[in-house]
Amino acid sequence: MAETVDDLRAGIDTISLPPVKGWAPSSKPPVRIFIGTEPAQQRAERVLLWSIQRHRDPTRSYGIHLMRELPGFERSGWTTGFTNYRYAIPELAGKRGRAIYNDVDQVYLADPSLLFDTDLQSHGFLSVAPGDPSVMLIECERMSDVWSVAAARRESKSTLLARSVEQPELWGRLAPEWNARDLEFEEERSKLLHFTALHLQPWRPFPERFVYQAHPHAEVWLELEREAEQANYQAFDRASPSIRFRRRLAEVTPSGEDDRATGLAELLDLDDSAAKHGALPPPLVAHDVALRESLRATAGRSVAIHTCGGGRPWRRYVEAPSGNDPKLEQRWGASRIDVFDIAVSPAADAGRAAAVVCCGMLERMPVEDLPWILQRLFASADSLVHAGIRPDPDLGFGLQRAPALLRRTQDWWFEQFECAARQRPAVHWQLIFQTDGGGFRLREGGRHLGTGPPRVWVLEDDRPGNTSQSRGLAEALGWPYSVKRLEFSQGSRLHNRLLGASLLGIHRARSSPLTPPWPHLVIAAGRRSAPVAQWIQLRNFGRTRLVHLGRKGGDVAARFDLAVAPTYCRLDPHPRRLSLGVPLHNVTQDRLNEAGAHWEEELVDAKRPRIAVLVGGWSGQYRLDAKVARRLGEDVMRVARETGGSILATTSRRTSAAATEAFCSAVKGAVQVHRWSADAVEEENPYLGFLAIADAFIVTGDSESMLAEATSRGVPVHIYSIPERASFRWMRVGRDWVYARAHAWPKGNRGTFRPQRGLEYLCSRLIDLGFVRPARDLTRLYEGLMNSGIAKPMGEPFEFASWVPPTSREAVAERVRDLMGYRDQS
Repeated sequence: MAETVDDLRAGIDTISLPPVKGWAPSSKPPVRIFIGTEPAQQRAERVLLWSIQRHRDPTRSYGIHLMRELPGFERSGWTTGFTNYRYAIPELAGKRGRAIYNDVDQVYLADPSLLFDTDLQSHGFLSVAPGDPSVMLIECERMSDVWSVAAARRESKSTLLARSVEQPELWGRLAPEWNARDLEFEEERSKLLHFTALHLQPWRPFPERFVYQAHPHAEVWLELEREAEQANYQAFDRASPSIRFRRRLAEVTPSGEDDRATGLAELLDLDDSAAKHGALPPPLVAHDVALRESLRATAGRSVAIHTCGGGRPWRRYVEAPSGNDPKLEQRWGASRIDVFDIAVSPAADAGRAAAVVCCGMLERMPVEDLPWILQRLFASADSLVHAGIRPDPDLGFGLQRAPALLRRTQDWWFEQFECAARQRPAVHWQLIFQTDGGGFRLREGGRHLGTGPPRVWVLEDDRPGNTSQSRGLAEALGWPYSVKRLEFSQGSRLHNRLLGASLLGIHRARSSPLTPPWPHLVIAAGRRSAPVAQWIQLRNFGRTRLVHLGRKGGDVAARFDLAVAPTYCRLDPHPRRLSLGVPLHNVTQDRLNEAGAHWEEELVDAKRPRIAVLVGGWSGQYRLDAKVARRLGEDVMRVARETGGSILATTSRRTSAAATEAFCSAVKGAVQVHRWSADAVEEENPYLGFLAIADAFIVTGDSESMLAEATSRGVPVHIYSIPERASFRWMRVGRDWVYARAHAWPKGNRGTFRPQRGLEYLCSRLIDLGFVRPARDLTRLYEGLMNSGIAKPMGEPFEFASWVPPTSREAVAERVRDLMGYRDQS
């Protein structure tokens, strides 16, 4: 443990920014910034550093000191993992000059030197409030009598603050634009945005600790991250790694011990307990199979093994495998195998190979260095990066409270590789996770290996809305797909949490066969198909990608590779969730053209404007009885008289017999009225024809699917309001209370949002785990369509203008192509 101030300084990473080449250096003193950070905030740290780089004065020098995991500090009662570090700054800065302190959860929107040069007016430090030290300008010599390393180690934050506030002349007020907290942000005025509310931070550092919700200004941070990615900005690199990385290299320098008997399982850092009993450990089999299959699909077969401190035993094994093992070239079908050890020559150029293999190394690397290490792996690979990971166990249920430690779970590693792969989209990557008990799970990403389209399955249930969405996406992708029809059993009534990844909810004999070869992609919609999709992925050891549509199955986005749901479902943001204005459908222009040609001939005498009326029906939420249906019929006939047009109407599967009769009797004289029937021949249904030839639509507000299909035409749509069922209003009271409590965002002591906890946390976690599903709020759908000029409420005058319809389906299809590694391929 480091004890002296000099020892602490030596353990702090410092990033130096000299004047930009070509600019005359300023005579002003260097800007010193100390940042309180921790390993879990690596993503936030990078964006904060980028914001400084982006807004800095090119003539000034900047020294940025990252206070991370300082030894000897008692963390009991800390809100973050760096709470008291700020009070050590006067000593760490040598008790001289000025220093800025920043929490890591901030971004600069102006040059930090403007803050650094602020007039202190004889004060010891400036902050926006006496009790808010999250941004400070510190006069180090003056504050060194009050704040010290020793005091920061043994005393609480409140005590240290109180000591400084007791001397009024020490504290001065900082201009609020240098610490705009959450809703205080003003676009033209604020110079620093502080994401104070821990459960609203867009980078989601502690998913075990909080249920993350949407920050009102998340896009400011996300745009900075996109800029950093485009600039390929990293805080550390091969030439200038972190202090912890350099120390780690010293720890793993290869010894001179005899390692000739080392086996492949040990080199891959696998649990070889199974091998000791005469069987290969499953992860070893997975590595062998995955590498053989992948190398067969690459243009070249050269392999580079990257390691840290294990180069010598790897080289020995490559030259002469232990026991009866075949040579690695033969085992994996490689043309050549080289070994590169960054512990021996960290700055050496590793060259390139078709495939790069890295096992038993990444888990030992400091989190701040992982971005450049992964970048190095991808830069060395022409076609494939293959890694073996032993992840931290996933606690689940948010049991870890605080101060949070970084947990490198499977999802965390998956996100690290996805981020690194964005710089090298032509490289395929695969992770083999060794799970507890010696099992494994394989996840893949990047460019699809091999030729031809992926194997796609569409899971189809008995709900037309679900089928329309799933088939619509499959058709938009343009790949061949197989439809797997599911027949559900009574078991499907169980909660998905109880079903898990299983087939307990279907009649296997009555459903389509679910057998190998397993698909690369499964598309499904609806709650009941979700466990089946997850079962398929499990049987394929995690290699199958899952895309789930709708709120009921995809409410827990972490279970899928992509969960797609409309915004009116009121589901919180998630990296794997894509929110849409309207649901997907399978109404394509080709289908409209075909149906329109037929029904245009049938309805050639129908006067224009032709107004198509799409009638929904009873649902769990809405009531469309005979009285409402009759009123609807009378209202549409009045519209026909006012516009001089004709009515083309159709009921639907959910329209009751009584409502159908009432509606049809009210629209006598309409040009075409279709009564939906389960026994009717599909060719007799004019629904697609009406969609194709109508000049305007009236759609009952209970059906988001029909609204989505009607708005895809780019012609006027009027929404006919349907009353909610009284029983639904009573049933939603509890769900709405949970939702409201989860999003209450109580204010903290300083007028900011306090961290999620207590009842807010419990309600948020109930939603996050799928035990409470927010009721859909179709008023959000109506308002979105109306605000964009796509739809109007029934009763407003018809205006027969046109617009470019939304392209949600194409946006989702493009996201799925990226997910499957078919970027720029249709």
